[in-house]
Amino acid sequence: MTDIFFDIETYSPGEKPWLGDEVIAIAYKIENGPIEVLKCWEIGEEEAIRRFMDETLTQLYPTFVGHNILRFDTPILVNRAALHKIGSIVDLMQQLICNPYYIDLLQALLPTNNFRLKGLKMEDCSRRLGYEHTTCKSSEIATLYEQKEYDKISAHIIEDIEANERLYRSLYDGSYYEKLS
Repeated sequence: MTDIFFDIETYSPGEKPWLGDEVIAIAYKIENGPIEVLKCWEIGEEEAIRRFMDETLTQLYPTFVGHNILRFDTPILVNRAALHKIGSIVDLMQQLICNPYYIDLLQALLPTNNFRLKGLKMEDCSRRLGYEHTTCKSSEIATLYEQKEYDKISAHIIEDIEANERLYRSLYDGSYYEKLS
């Protein structure tokens, strides 16, 4: 299996993100490779989604790892890919949901938090491991996008990939659970 850490950032001008939001950046890291950031403000949303799919879905037994990727990132990618006619809904569901394996860190952490979502934001989980997020908050992405502060968005999504990997490794080796004791 090939671990692929990934995250997306969306433009959510409304009160809360929703499945129709525009993807503005996709970041991923395949195994021990470098973090790749596909910036939609440079290459467009359709091209970013195509590149992400081409690069990740061709890996041997791709295993997507991320925080809340089953309820947010992946459904948005399927929706936006269908909008751009990259494939039919059925094909995209097969390619992006049924074929790859998934490790959703949010879902994996539910038992450590009495099966409650509150308190399981990425920033909260990182803090438990002794790391503070130094970039912007996710809630600031829309404003940063409107202000064309793309470097801050890039820094944020890279930090999220690093945090996802750190969290995954700590769950795997048991050190996350030690921090809860």
